[in-house]
Amino acid sequence: MNQNNILIGCTFTPEKYPDQSTVLEGFRFVLDEMNLRNIRFALRWNKMLMDDGTLSLGYYQPFFDIMNEYDDIVLCLNLGPIKTTDWPEMHVPRSIMDSLKSIPRWPRELPASHEITKVAGDYLHRICRLLQKQLPEHIINSIKILQLNNEGYNPFGEDRIVMSIDSELYFESIASTYFPGRAILFNSAGRLQNRKILNTQSRLNAPSILGIDYYYHTPDNDYPILRDIDVLDLPFVWTPSMQSVIKALEKTGNTLEITEAQMEQWGHITYPGESLDAFKKMLSRLTKLQPSHQETLLVRIWGVELFAHGFMGNTGGSGKHKKLLQYIASLNQLGE
Repeated sequence: MNQNNILIGCTFTPEKYPDQSTVLEGFRFVLDEMNLRNIRFALRWNKMLMDDGTLSLGYYQPFFDIMNEYDDIVLCLNLGPIKTTDWPEMHVPRSIMDSLKSIPRWPRELPASHEITKVAGDYLHRICRLLQKQLPEHIINSIKILQLNNEGYNPFGEDRIVMSIDSELYFESIASTYFPGRAILFNSAGRLQNRKILNTQSRLNAPSILGIDYYYHTPDNDYPILRDIDVLDLPFVWTPSMQSVIKALEKTGNTLEITEAQMEQWGHITYPGESLDAFKKMLSRLTKLQPSHQETLLVRIWGVELFAHGFMGNTGGSGKHKKLLQYIASLNQLGE
């Protein structure tokens, strides 16, 4: 594995952090001790809607204040507006969901003409205006990537809403009005939504990123033989191979990233977040995906909240966690 071609980033979801009294300390740990600067950060609609109907960045403002202290932050802002990171994936205020006449659920797609699309589009206008008004110029300039709905084409989440291409393009047109020139990220659960993402990219005038959410060891494949099979190599005839996806990206100039690389417990599976060897194995598998027109492959690790929390207080992290921490920090190339 050529670690010089790997750039480690992460997703940080404050709501996921297990102890809100140390969440800011945990966020600083990710930036300073893990040496991560490429951050995907999500804003939840139901976290920002106040009782009087206004929107507030209050909960998220301290995190932006911390980011503003760093010269080399590269921010991917997950705006939604309907699906943002972490379960239950949909974070639309319940009062709004309950006011809708109907909600199209998988296998139906959410059309651009639907009531919730229009309501969500109005919210997206409002939150983008609020961000432009309240965030310092340094943070605005640090926003290099916009993500709309997290795994928007994947039929999962509390209400199992799946975006249509037209609804995603509608949301993209709003976000890009306020943040022009930013790359747009669309992520897939493994390979499953890649065809739809490639079709979406072909209809965009802006640069875009195809993201792969990669969970290579789950309770479903926890068997000695299956454990050594890379899920991205399985012959799913209904979705393009990773080789064909890479060729398509090389042709268009759009890029690839690993939006979520598993580093947290899933059921009884405790690694690769618990094991340096397992983490290296995961990265080794991912390096083969680097398109020829990219100097690096960005790998955003998923699970830094719990990992950072393990170092807070008197515990200071286990010995195996410290080895993994040292390795992750050594891989980061930003700011060098």
